Amino acid sequence: NGILGCTHLLKDCGNHNDDEKHTVEYLASSAKQMLGHVNRILNFSQLYEGKLVKQSYDFKFHDLEKYLKDNYEQLCLQKAIGFEFSAADGIREFYRGDKEKILLVLGDVVENAIKFTSKGMVKISVTEKNSGNADEDSKQLPCLEFQISDTGCGIEKNYLKDLYEMFSQQDGSFNRKQEGLGLGLAICRKYIEILEGAIECESSVGKGSTFTIRFPVEPCLQETEVCQEHSSSVQSSANSQILIVEDNPTNQIILQKMLKKEGLKSELAENGAVALELLSNNHFDLVLMDCHMPIMDGFEATQRIRGSATPFQHVPIVAVTANSMAGDRERCLQAGMNDYIAKPYSRDTLRQKLALWLADTQRVKAS
Repeated sequence: NGILGCTHLLKDCGNHNDDEKHTVEYLASSAKQMLGHVNRILNFSQLYEGKLVKQSYDFKFHDLEKYLKDNYEQLCLQKAIGFEFSAADGIREFYRGDKEKILLVLGDVVENAIKFTSKGMVKISVTEKNSGNADEDSKQLPCLEFQISDTGCGIEKNYLKDLYEMFSQQDGSFNRKQEGLGLGLAICRKYIEILEGAIECESSVGKGSTFTIRFPVEPCLQETEVCQEHSSSVQSSANSQILIVEDNPTNQIILQKMLKKEGLKSELAENGAVALELLSNNHFDLVLMDCHMPIMDGFEATQRIRGSATPFQHVPIVAVTANSMAGDRERCLQAGMNDYIAKPYSRDTLRQKLALWLADTQRVKAS
């Protein structure tokens, strides 16, 4: 979180020459790659212990598109290959499904496409199709079909049958051209099974590969609070006061600087006990709460806040935590927190959460 947070802040500094810009991009790319390896191993463990289940919540299709463009267009640029994303007519603005797992699968497949393509391009296209499933009213449910094509080295036919096996690599030699753990597609297949989807691969050696992935989803029939565009920007809440509850000095600095760039004021509490004291003597419009801290952790602090007969009993609390495994978000919500951000997070993610909860605070004040 510290490395990625610093790269976000460096990008926002401006006035970089071309060499400095490229250095920051390489730093961000390397940090994301390292994080990806760690997450794959953690996900692998969770998957094979049977701890992951399908979750459904409303999301915007634009969030999927933005994630893929933001994370992989730059990687293609660094390799001097093309990147293209296209969405067919008929794609809805909102869907209901397990967005996080969908992104994990798409991310792994797109990363592979980029890794094994040295010239040409990587292309992502998406269409909405009939999933073959029906809801309780016998209405047909849609699926999102992603096709990820590359002009890379291709896959030998005799390897296709082992493509989704653990630690499987087409080239297992020490001097192979491409790095990797051989876990990506094995994890993808497990996620797709959880999501009740499907994955297929067509490939030709020397010409490239096309992966077709189908994710059953539901239409989002109404704009829920999660789906709505919040017209109030963060800047419209410039007088808001934020309490940061975080014990790590680097994370404190990064979060304070990000809030300052949004024009927001903040105070620090290094643990839950200090946070309760500050809340007792000051007004805060939002609390950004770490979960694991000495003396008093975020869970206990939140429970004490919600159980107190005080003016700050209902202050919005957003978890900002490295706990990003299955069930962690639910544990935060059960403790009384309103929302959840997993570390490492982007400035855009933080901005969206700020806009959501500060807009709610502003509406309460107005009423």
